[in-house]
Amino acid sequence: MLTSRRAAFTLVELLVVIGIIAVLAGILFPVFAHARARGRQTHCAANMRQIHTALVAYSEDHGGLLPQATTKCPGGEFGTQWQGQMDIVWWDFVLPYLGSPKILYCPSVRPTLPAYLINSQFSFLEGRAPDDCTDPTSTVLLVEGRVPDGPGYVLYVPIATGSDPQFDGACFRHSGKMNVCFADGHVKLLGPESLVQGSPLWEVEKPLE
Repeated sequence: MLTSRRAAFTLVELLVVIGIIAVLAGILFPVFAHARARGRQTHCAANMRQIHTALVAYSEDHGGLLPQATTKCPGGEFGTQWQGQMDIVWWDFVLPYLGSPKILYCPSVRPTLPAYLINSQFSFLEGRAPDDCTDPTSTVLLVEGRVPDGPGYVLYVPIATGSDPQFDGACFRHSGKMNVCFADGHVKLLGPESLVQGSPLWEVEKPLE
């Protein structure tokens, strides 16, 4: 009588298979990581466009003016365990127009505080009218900020200029660049060399040629 014998992999065959899997993993993991990073950057850009829309809606409801960046008044919606409750800032004013607070958080950082800053040339203790902008396509409205994530971090005021000391490498979280939303609503990836102090991108009213 013939008996059937089940074929089995030899040790060499197993090592070859393991080697092939390791090579494929080495090739695919960086591709997947890049795709995830690209997805987070795209999500962040979409957040900024929604915030721009909300800011425009706010201005239409408030005499054509953008919200104050900061009020110096307590009672804001945002805060941290180590810093406590923040003052009322522009995040609070724009929140009812967003539908979800998640839109204020970049998916690439820990959600301790919102990630986005408003150009202080548009809004500080008083908000300006978007119509004051002489060239919306080349004027920064929103940038990504440095998000404190533990005790000892300075709690920034949610405004930004080219000379802001908190405007450092931690802000350029998308492959060395950051999403920047312009006053007309379009979003672009820019590096630190484009956002230096004195750059005309920050000026709401451009000087006449």
